[in-house]
This record gives sequence, structure tokens and C-alpha cells, in this order.
Amino acid sequence: MHPVMLLPTGADTQTLRKALWHYRIGHRITDEADGQLLWVADPRQHDELRALVGRWERGEPLIVDNAHPPRSRSAHSIIAILRQVPVTALMIGASLLVFALSGIFGDLLIVALTIVPVGISGGQLVYGSLADTVIGGQLAFAISRISALWLDAPDFQPDVCVVLRAAN
Repeated sequence: MHPVMLLPTGADTQTLRKALWHYRIGHRITDEADGQLLWVADPRQHDELRALVGRWERGEPLIVDNAHPPRSRSAHSIIAILRQVPVTALMIGASLLVFALSGIFGDLLIVALTIVPVGISGGQLVYGSLADTVIGGQLAFAISRISALWLDAPDFQPDVCVVLRAAN
């Protein structure tokens, strides 16, 4: 917050506050010994704030009915909003994809996405242990494949799996 100006002690700032929030000017008014100190959150809005306070001091109307804060058309577009938060959009998309696939494939999707061996017995999922997976070398093989795809390594060597299996 950046201090802007000192307002009189007994001034009624309710209409000024409403107008500042209407025009999306982040602010705070604190009581000080000399009067009420007006602070602004974004120093780039300093000129707008000064103009609004000047109109308030002259007794002019602060909020004009037909004047709305300027908004670009892209601010309403869902695509523009999602471009501002790409990781969140990706996570929401992945969640929706898994939700849709689980509706289609049911428990088979869970079997396909797990690391430990999972089977379906009597309409229920039956889990193996992670220790069996590690001992069997399936986890090391999966990790080496995933890292090769992730790093896009042209010189991928599947011998890493053999070393991990031999260590167990």
C-alpha cells in the first residue's frame, strides 16, 4: 500500500469508498492523528484515485450510471482466462479426462493407472503389494520408460532395468 493523501478527520468517506471499489481501485483508509490517510494498493492507479477524490471533494457524482469500468472483450472469454492459468487448466482437463474415462471403463481404468498389480475379483479391486512390484522389477521398468519419454533421450538404454532387477 502506498499513502496518497490526508483527508479531513470528520469526513464521511462512504461514497468515496463505494466509488473506488466500483472503479476497481484497491485502497485503504486509516485513521491517523492528523486525519484519515488514504492509501492505494497499485501506484499505477494514483491518477485515477486523485481525480475521483477531486470530484468527491467538489460534491460531484462519483458513479455515473452508464459508465462502467473498461473491460476488454477477452476478459469474458473462458479461453483467455484459462491461458492466464495454464497449469490449473491442465490439471482440470486431466481430472475431467480421468473422470470421463472412469465412467466409461470403470475399474479397468484404475487397474491400468496403478503401479502395483491390481485385479478385479468378485466385482471388487484386489491389490498386490508394492514390495512385490519392486522385487519383480516392474516399477523400475516403468520408471525408466517414463523418464525416457519425459526426457526424450535418443540414447535410451534399457539396461537400467536389468541393473535394478539385479540389485534386488
